[in-house]
Amino acid sequence: MISTFIFDLGGVVLSRGLWDFRAYLEKTYSLSEKKVFDVFINKYYKPYFSGELSEIDFWEHIKKDLNINEDYKVLKNELLGFFILNEDVVGLINKLRKKGYKTCLLSDQTKDWWPILDKNIPYLYILMKLLFQQK
Repeated sequence: MISTFIFDLGGVVLSRGLWDFRAYLEKTYSLSEKKVFDVFINKYYKPYFSGELSEIDFWEHIKKDLNINEDYKVLKNELLGFFILNEDVVGLINKLRKKGYKTCLLSDQTKDWWPILDKNIPYLYILMKLLFQQK
């Protein structure tokens, strides 16, 4: 018997903010899709999200490699603004909980960004238990 449903954060409960931010970087700074993907995703995303790079190092490396002259906090705020709550999924979660099912949120979100996402979308904690994957 099914008693628990597990939801992913990025791309399910929230929009795919990282991918939308990549497009923003391409358009805003006239960068190629390949260049942004290679630097942002291939080179620095995994080391940062696995805890091998600090947040400041993550942003400084990206800025240097993409030749962006912007405070990293501005870029970070832009990125986090691309994470939009999927109201349809929230509705489904609420229906499941009313029927007695448990819901959990699985995420590899960084400990640096979670407090800001929680502030912007405060009822994520209320919706479900959280399971994070990070060193």
